[in-house]
Amino acid sequence: MAQGNEKIRILLAPAEPDLSRRVEQLLQKDGRFTVVGSTTNGEQAWQMFQQYQPALTVLDSELPYLDGLVLSARIRAEKGREAGILLISSFMGAQIFGECELLKIDALMRKPLRPAALYERICLLEKCMRQEDAFRQRVAQILREIGMAEGTKGYQYTLWVICYYRKVRGAGITKEIYPIVAKELNTEQHKVERNMRYAISRVWEQCDPKILEKYFGPERVKQCKSIGNRAFCAALINYLKQEEKLW
Repeated sequence: MAQGNEKIRILLAPAEPDLSRRVEQLLQKDGRFTVVGSTTNGEQAWQMFQQYQPALTVLDSELPYLDGLVLSARIRAEKGREAGILLISSFMGAQIFGECELLKIDALMRKPLRPAALYERICLLEKCMRQEDAFRQRVAQILREIGMAEGTKGYQYTLWVICYYRKVRGAGITKEIYPIVAKELNTEQHKVERNMRYAISRVWEQCDPKILEKYFGPERVKQCKSIGNRAFCAALINYLKQEEKLW
């Protein structure tokens, strides 16, 4: 993922060479992007992805040798949700919608499409990716400030859970968020919950109360000897919502 003013690295793999060429020209004129590779061959697209590790990959469901859905599955298996995927397809219907939902495709566009339309959708995804990355960085900063050890599983799981909890509004942390994070990080749901609980309890016991009051409020810090995982995540998200209003 791009940091700050770093350019977003993009791999282009539509099935039509002309579409790829014209979109690449538009992206090269835009200072936010770097096109790390362009191909109309699915096997080559996979090799380029492994070599260049792009932040966003544009795929086509009709690529030869390896189609876009097979490539999407490989990307998700290797990078999880860290890598963005935009899929274009001539086929629209329940089957492809279901596969895109299963693979957590970031955007789906129907062919034929104008190069300008694809470029505009890439720009929209770039904005969303930067916002998501900025939120993750701020959460990580807060976790470090309150004393959660960065190299621990508890820190890692807490960071992922908070980011998903914000993203999937209204989702239950136990039945929905823990399973998602466990799958992303190749672990078990109960380990996510347990390691988070331990890391949060250590923070609550050892962190300077004045720092905790900043994020969780004086009343909660003074009255509560401990805090649950859900309450911890919800409080930090609420704090960050208020912080965003001040920016």
